[in-house]
Amino acid sequence: MARNMEVVTAQGAGWVELTNDDVTAITFQVVSGVAEIRRGTSASPDITLRGMVFSFSEGFLQRDLSTIAYGSGARIWAKAHAGRFAQVLVDHE
Repeated sequence: MARNMEVVTAQGAGWVELTNDDVTAITFQVVSGVAEIRRGTSASPDITLRGMVFSFSEGFLQRDLSTIAYGSGARIWAKAHAGRFAQVLVDHE
């Protein structure tokens, strides 16, 4: 099911899924805090893995997953940078 301009909250060190199904493209913007973003599968990434760091107001507009990361998987995950708090606005089909 698509997310239509939904805010997803990440707290602590765990990963949360920004997508709720396989996607080929995504729009997202950090609306609070600092977030780490990574591409993956439907399984939550290992807590020790890192992602690209995005600060408040940063993100991607209608980006194909292949331009975000070379890794495999059709899902996008986020966690709060340094285990704090972040909110990410997400839009995808």
